[in-house]
Amino acid sequence: MRADAVMERPGSRLGFTFHLAPGGGRLTLKPRRCAGGWLTVEALELAVPNLTLPVDLSAGADKFQRRRTEATRLCLTMAPGDLDELALARESALAALGVTAARLRFRKEHATVWAQIRGPQEAGEVCFKVYPLAHGGGLRLVVADARCLGALATPAVVIAHRILCALTAAVAADADPVVVLAQGLGDVLIDAAAGVLWQLLPPAGWRLPETATLAAELFAVTDDGARVVFGNRPGPRDELPPGGRGRELAAILAALASADGCLVKGDHEGALGAYREVMKAGGKAAAVATFRAIDVARALAVGEKSLGATELATELCRDAMELFVGAAAPRAALAGLAFARRDIAATGALLAEVAAIDAAAHDIDAALVTALFAARTCAGADPDAAEALFEHALNLEPGCVEATSALAERYHDTGRWADLARILRARAAAAPTPDARACEHIRLAEILADRLGDPAAARAELSNAQKACPDSPTTLN
Repeated sequence: MRADAVMERPGSRLGFTFHLAPGGGRLTLKPRRCAGGWLTVEALELAVPNLTLPVDLSAGADKFQRRRTEATRLCLTMAPGDLDELALARESALAALGVTAARLRFRKEHATVWAQIRGPQEAGEVCFKVYPLAHGGGLRLVVADARCLGALATPAVVIAHRILCALTAAVAADADPVVVLAQGLGDVLIDAAAGVLWQLLPPAGWRLPETATLAAELFAVTDDGARVVFGNRPGPRDELPPGGRGRELAAILAALASADGCLVKGDHEGALGAYREVMKAGGKAAAVATFRAIDVARALAVGEKSLGATELATELCRDAMELFVGAAAPRAALAGLAFARRDIAATGALLAEVAAIDAAAHDIDAALVTALFAARTCAGADPDAAEALFEHALNLEPGCVEATSALAERYHDTGRWADLARILRARAAAAPTPDARACEHIRLAEILADRLGDPAAARAELSNAQKACPDSPTTLN
């Protein structure tokens, strides 16, 4: 048989293809879903050493199930929708943390996480970023910019850490627990190759391959998803990408290790003191230490409901606003204190500032989450402020369902028909299905004809409804 011969056995449980190669053989796997459907193994190559020729291929690639092989290439990918599948797969683990809803999104060089928390003693929302680094044969995930919204008596970074651990446990499944290792607060190391191969191969009857020399060769995260390629690369296994904020944050965590350790143990007072020492030392870690200290103080104030704790948190926030002009974190913490004392006006005003700061920094996800929370908070007491915040949310995410629903109701109740027409156009553009899009066009046509006196525009919208969903009973009637 030629050295480049390819043999595939129809019906093979995994669908490996066998190739003869100098000194042995090579098994390749076609792309397939793994890990409960939220991850794609785009490529897997296993080296089969020390083959004696001729090779009996009558049993196909499955004859090598019990052979010790070596993983030489592994490519893993996730599409944007896979994050929703991951959150669904970990629903029970997240529920144990009090998470009632979660949303995950890929962004350039990171992922964003939003979660709604409901517990016996606290309620609110948390949002944070996760910066992934390819680390040897695995991934290192670092939490950044954790923020609490509402009356949460737990520091944001602690909640973020717990959520991250709950999500990443999906990689381990029934494998060795060290597949996922929490190195520190908001710092998790995953042996991705070992975890994925454990879930893929043994259930199909295949022996686990050697992975000791697998190392990351390519790693990329964009709005369109994530992709990591591991190759057989003996020697030092550096983190990828070589620069960026993730690497900077990973270095900062070393300076915060003592303070973070106190926080993990629930020693909030000790953590505050340790963070203050890092703040005094200056450098890049000082800002992160300052913002974590602020949030710890906020959590203490919300939990203890004491005047002293509130005064300490307020003082830290004011000092930080002077030191880091234009920073969002101290304003968000002050908003949390205002929310805890039920000062709705102050909460809304502060969070409006925070959302504006986020938007100016192009942190659209944080700005959107903050604006929507603020709008909901203000809706009953200050409808005008809520309207402005919902409009801001709509500018951040055109077609935002929550914002358009709230604004449509507001403009209908106040008889602002031109504004309602604008919102209905946005809803039609963002409708998830043709039938839903047709319904929005029809509703818009009614407003144009009955309220705005524009029959020509109304007919155009009815035509758009027909085009959107020609066979729908809604448009046929």
